[in-house]
Formats: sequence, structure tokens, C-alpha cells
Amino acid sequence: MGLDIAVGWLAQAAREEDPETFAELCETYVSLNEILLENRLAAHSEPLDIAEADVFEAQMWGYGGLHSVRRLGAYWALKGRLPTTEELQVEASEDPVLNELYAVHDAHGYQPKPKRRALDFVTANLPKPRYQHLLCHSDCEGFYVPQSFDLILFDEVVPPRTSIGGMVGSSVRLLEECRELASVIELPPGIDPDAEGLWEAANSPVAGGAVWQAYGVEAFCLARLIHGCERSLRLGAVLVFT
Repeated sequence: MGLDIAVGWLAQAAREEDPETFAELCETYVSLNEILLENRLAAHSEPLDIAEADVFEAQMWGYGGLHSVRRLGAYWALKGRLPTTEELQVEASEDPVLNELYAVHDAHGYQPKPKRRALDFVTANLPKPRYQHLLCHSDCEGFYVPQSFDLILFDEVVPPRTSIGGMVGSSVRLLEECRELASVIELPPGIDPDAEGLWEAANSPVAGGAVWQAYGVEAFCLARLIHGCERSLRLGAVLVFT
């Protein structure tokens, strides 16, 4: 099992699934709109007329690939530098710098409301932590919607709504965050997410060449996230984590 991302997922399902299954899938989008409306944002209308050629589906480099991108953001946000070759040997999800940035987000109050209220008086004057839409989102399911909003949206219902992942992000903001990190590792703008060089660098990162080749997994995942976000904005469709 691994992490896949998709844009146009519901339109594809409308073509491939039987009516009963498709209706069940649509219920998740009802839940998504409940969260948007609860946060005084516009409801999302997922287009069903997306041509098959415009549907974007891609495998990430497992869950670890996403964590590696998050680690990249943590080092840049907190240390002002990229992780060293030695630091890259640590499993990304266990990296102390990444966990430090998670803690900063938690301390800032990016938590569901019951926890957030107790922290409001402490965090009101703290600077906003970076890369919230990249970090504060499920790593296995959920949505990024093509709307721009500052803070990640939490599903406040207990138990949480099915298939939402607990949080909803903005594909506008995720694109900004990923483009910034892509620039930091000097990833060529507009690179094909299926480029052979990306696969080669992800499989065998190379120090001493282009900067992005030393961060091959991160480059591979950033190219796919950027492409997915761009497709989300162009089509007006959600970017889905599955």
C-alpha cells in the first residue's frame, strides 16, 4: 500500500462505477462541503465533465516520500538550510527537526477547537509557522480544494467524517508551498513528473550534481504535487489523497 494522488477522480468514477457505488462516493463530497460551509467558505462543486485525458493520477514515493518533502520544509523553515546527507539517513517521519515543526504548529494552535481555545492566549502573537498545508494534513486520505484560505480546516465532528482524513487543505496554498521548496532545491520549473531523470534521482540520489538530484525522492514528490495542484486549479477540481 502507498499514497496516490488524483485530480478528476470523481469524474473518472462517474464513467467507471455503477450508479450505486458512484452515489456512495458522492457522499464524501457532501461531507467536504459541510466542512467548507462550517468555516464560512463556498461549497465546492466537483466537475464531472473532465475528459479522461485531463484526469491526473500518480503514485507518490510511498508515505515516506511525502514525509521526506515535509522534512525538507522543516529544515528550510527552522534551520534555513537543507538536510545534510547524514541527516537524510534518518527516517523522515522520525526526524527531530520535522517533529519540531509539527510541535510548533501544535503550539500555534493548529488543532481542533477544543484544544485550540486553551492555546489562543499563548499563540496570538506568535509568528505563523510555515508549510501548514503541506504538514497539517492527512498523509493517506483527504482533499485539497481549489480555494485559497489561510488556515487548514479541521473536521470538528466526533467521530470524524469518513474519508475526509480529519483536515481539508487548499490546493492554492499547497502549490505555493511546494513551488517554494522546489525552488530551494533548484528543481527545473515545469519538469514532467514522469521524467526519467526524476525516477533515476529518486532511486539513487546523486551528490555533486544538480541540487535536486541529491534530493531525488523530494524532487520526485514535489514534481507530482505541483503538477496535481496546477491541474486542480485549472480544472476546478479537488486534489485527492488516496
